[in-house]
Amino acid sequence: MKKAWSRLEGASQDPAITLLVLFPLALVHLTGRGAVPSAAYSLVENVLLAFGGGSTLVLGMLLFFAALWALGRIHSLALPWRAGAVFSILEGILWGILLHPALAWLTSALSDGRSLSWGQRDDLGGSLALAAGAGLYEELLFRAFLFGWVFTAIKFLLRLFGWGNAASGPAWVVGLLVSSCLFSLAHGWGDPSQLDAPVLLFRFLAGVLLGLLYSWRGLAVVAYAHASYNALILL
Repeated sequence: MKKAWSRLEGASQDPAITLLVLFPLALVHLTGRGAVPSAAYSLVENVLLAFGGGSTLVLGMLLFFAALWALGRIHSLALPWRAGAVFSILEGILWGILLHPALAWLTSALSDGRSLSWGQRDDLGGSLALAAGAGLYEELLFRAFLFGWVFTAIKFLLRLFGWGNAASGPAWVVGLLVSSCLFSLAHGWGDPSQLDAPVLLFRFLAGVLLGLLYSWRGLAVVAYAHASYNALILL
């Protein structure tokens, strides 16, 4: 039984399973992409627009081939993809539910009467699209890319100065703090009121919590945790 559980948990963090698990978030967000873009999504959309009208077709082809790769890997490794995917989604939703009271407490502690998060939306589809888009694109940008890139770069530099295997710990801390700072600052892009100290601190601490979860449980879990947390505060 223990071996089966370990295999299921490992499959849920496999890159092929992660890719398939993230597809539903992308589809949900695309249903309301024009009305509720997040900062990270707007960046992606601007990049696509810069490449012209054919960029959507290219993106679709990339997703198609990525899906083929994922399915091929799942088949070759005999990964329990159904159980692994469900495991990741359910775990992510659970973490999102647990994050809600923690971040609500931070909001109460840091707020001076202003809202430190998104306001309520009346449109169910738009709220779900916004929640899914933030969960997917912000985690891809700030955790998978920035956190990972900073960690790798700092570890490389420290090893050049003779830190050896001891470089991983400090590099991880720097990656966590830098990605959390940028996560906080990005949410204030275009809205000076979101650059006030209490708001920045709240989003920085939220970024730290999400970064810890990403390091421990992986991209798929943290993306669904972020999306489900956003859904709880928007619906």
